[in-house]
Amino acid sequence: MTKVCKRCGANNEDDARFCGNCGKRIGVNPRSIHITLLYLLVAVFLVLFLNYYSDYNFYCDHSLYDAEDSLGSLREEYADLAMEYSRLSDTYPIIITDIEIANVYRDGEVETDYGERIYSYRTMLLKPRIEYTGFVHKEDLKFYVKLITPDGRLSHNDDTSPKGYTYSDERSVYEGDRRQTVLAGWGNSTKGNWEEGEYTIEIWYNDVCLKSKKFTIY
Repeated sequence: MTKVCKRCGANNEDDARFCGNCGKRIGVNPRSIHITLLYLLVAVFLVLFLNYYSDYNFYCDHSLYDAEDSLGSLREEYADLAMEYSRLSDTYPIIITDIEIANVYRDGEVETDYGERIYSYRTMLLKPRIEYTGFVHKEDLKFYVKLITPDGRLSHNDDTSPKGYTYSDERSVYEGDRRQTVLAGWGNSTKGNWEEGEYTIEIWYNDVCLKSKKFTIY
C-alpha cells in the first residue's frame, strides 16, 4: 500500500514520513496530533490538580494545628487571668481609678461641685468622690482617708481621727467598671476653713494605699 502526496501526487512507501518527490511531510495524521495534545493537556491538568490538592491539605493541616495551638495558649492565659483575678479580689476588692473633691456644707449641700475650682475663702468640708473598678459582687469596706496640707502636715482631730489618718468611712462597693461612691466630708461649716495651696488626698484600705491624688485650693 502506498501513500499519495497531496502536493505533487507522487506515490510513496506506506511507512514514508516525507514525499520522496517534493519533500512534503506526509506521515502525520492530524487526528493523531489532536489526540496526543488532548492527552498532554489532561496529563498537565492532573499534575496541577494533584499539586494543588497536596498543598491545600498541607495548608489545612497546618492551619488546624495552628488553631489548636492558639486555643491551647488562650486557655492557659484565661486560667492565669482567673487565678490572678481571684488573688487580686482577695487583696484589693476594688481599684480606685480617680478621686474628685467637692466643697460642701455640713448638711451635704454642694457649694463647689466635683471638678470645679475650689477657692479658699469658700471652703468648708472637703468631700471626696471615688471612681473605681470593683472585683466583688457587694461588700462593705472601711476606707481610711489622709488629707495632707500644703506644708506636709496630716489634717486630723486628736479625739476622732484614727491613728495615722484624717478620718475613716464605711461604704458599700459593687462589682463592675466605672463605679462611684462618695465618702464623708472633712472640715467645718465655717467658710475659709482651708488655706490656699496644693493638697494631697490618700484613700487607704487594710494598710494599703489604693489611690493618692493632689488637688489645689485657690
